[in-house]
Amino acid sequence: MERLAGLLILFVAIAAHAITIVQNGVSYDCDERYSFKDFGGQNLTARDDMTNRTICRSSFSNETPDAVDVFPPDMTGTTFLQCNLDNVLIPNIEKNTVVDGSVRRFKTQNDGMTWIVDPQTLAPVEPLEKDSFQQLGLSTDPAKIPKSALVDVKGEPINILTLRQQDIKADVAAAVAVTEMTAKDAAIAKEMPTPKLEVAPGPVEEVIP
Repeated sequence: MERLAGLLILFVAIAAHAITIVQNGVSYDCDERYSFKDFGGQNLTARDDMTNRTICRSSFSNETPDAVDVFPPDMTGTTFLQCNLDNVLIPNIEKNTVVDGSVRRFKTQNDGMTWIVDPQTLAPVEPLEKDSFQQLGLSTDPAKIPKSALVDVKGEPINILTLRQQDIKADVAAAVAVTEMTAKDAAIAKEMPTPKLEVAPGPVEEVIP
């Protein structure tokens, strides 16, 4: 019984112990309630327990640049370690700390794709899926973004990657159709009998020595 009680105490102690992350020689005891979780798109402004916390590797990303309805307005003394804080404004930033986190700003543009934007002007800088743009031969120049939103033939929103992929499929289908037609024509021509060339007899010229 004493052994069981000792194991129970040990289990409780381990469960209550925060996970520690060492970053650049500094140890951070991660808060259990808010660390290693996905709070993306959530409104946490009514929370009254986010002050003086060390929050590790959680996501608070928002779809709207500079979203202010994420953290309690009076939150102070909180450290965000390796957190996703994209598009989020942290209140009292001088009284809270961000360590090695993502603080990008991004926004969907008229091409239907998400672009990283300048944090000050919110002007598009480069597509979030830059590699996909380059693989499909699409420009990553912000000046090439359409002036109006892209739509398909039914008037439904469509993004430029999907549009480009459809164009490629159409080009491939057309090339295949041409190839098949050429092969079919060649086969028909092969099966047709070769016409014999007959020379009509003409007048015979008599040669007088």
